[in-house]
Amino acid sequence: MAFAAAPTNPSIVFAGTANGGVWETTNINQTATVDVNQISVPSLAPGPNASGMLANGNAAAANGTVTYKISFVDSTGVESNGSQAVSFSLGNTATFNLSNIPTGPTFGPPLNSNTVARNIYRLVTVGNTSYYGLVGSLKDNTTTTFKDFLANTPSKTTARFESIPSPNWVPLTDNFPSLSISALTVAPDTAVGVPDGFVVYAGTGTASSSRQGAGAGLLISIDGGDIWSRITSDALSGLTITGIQVVPNNGSARNVVISTSGTDTQPGGIFLINIPNIATPDVNAQIVRPAGPAVAGITAMPYGTVSDLASVPAAAAPGVAVGGNPVLFAALTPGAPLSAGVQPGIYQSTDGGKLLGPGLGVPECHAQYRDPHPLRRRFQRRGPRFSPSTRA
Repeated sequence: MAFAAAPTNPSIVFAGTANGGVWETTNINQTATVDVNQISVPSLAPGPNASGMLANGNAAAANGTVTYKISFVDSTGVESNGSQAVSFSLGNTATFNLSNIPTGPTFGPPLNSNTVARNIYRLVTVGNTSYYGLVGSLKDNTTTTFKDFLANTPSKTTARFESIPSPNWVPLTDNFPSLSISALTVAPDTAVGVPDGFVVYAGTGTASSSRQGAGAGLLISIDGGDIWSRITSDALSGLTITGIQVVPNNGSARNVVISTSGTDTQPGGIFLINIPNIATPDVNAQIVRPAGPAVAGITAMPYGTVSDLASVPAAAAPGVAVGGNPVLFAALTPGAPLSAGVQPGIYQSTDGGKLLGPGLGVPECHAQYRDPHPLRRRFQRRGPRFSPSTRA
């Protein structure tokens, strides 16, 4: 999954999922008060196995009317999750003699100690509300019996109520051909026509180990996820977008640089998407591949799987003028189907990724490729702006 927060409102968070599209919450800090014994808390140790517990010598009943849960407590007072619910038939008795109550082990993280006590909870239902109230504690790790007087109803204050994160998530992209989100970026944007001050960019493609999910291009929303535009082309079809970087522009035009991983029949690499007006991102957008074989004797960044794409602001990049384009870094993966004669490694661009685009030319620069083997000779060559770099 990928997460990104809105730069104008940290309570708004977007999530890109492997097979469920883009989701949004506007209340990421919202909490809910829940009975811990009615859920499982991942940060707590697992609860005991209480399936062998008896009541008045009788085993648990599937449709029993009295239900219990057991928890372990360590020497620091930290309590585990509750056991599975164990129910018994009530019959005519007013007292339950519980036996075979499980004893606890020595815990690893997060408890890190021996069990020193066990808590016994009984399910209480009042109207439409239910909770597990504490009926008693065994203050050791050896006793396996307990007498519960059913007439004594544990109060709600004895339940394990805690506040847990509980934001509301809403799906945003269910109507698009691919629900597999492989990259997600939320970029600040003050252009006219962008009402919330940010734009959401979501890349599609295989995002799970099951290799499910089709690449269907780049999704863009300028209104916080209510309306989406899709930009794609034959060259992008089937590719997985692995990274998204938005290059600042004056006015309403935007350049979006994306990295992709390829398939057996479709080579990946770097793509540059020219958007004339971000207010209507899919109108007259152009997709060019500023990477490929040698052109006029100059080798551009080659075809191949680019596993990641990152940027450094111009102000933090040595040798780059303040206010200029950020320096982009692209990781060309070893073992990927590469253009002939090229090396995997880190490549960089100091001109916003504008390489081999129509009419843009290929300005020369010096750069170095960092060989992964320390004993091999490092070499230097002249090339385009996307060329192997030692600045990783």
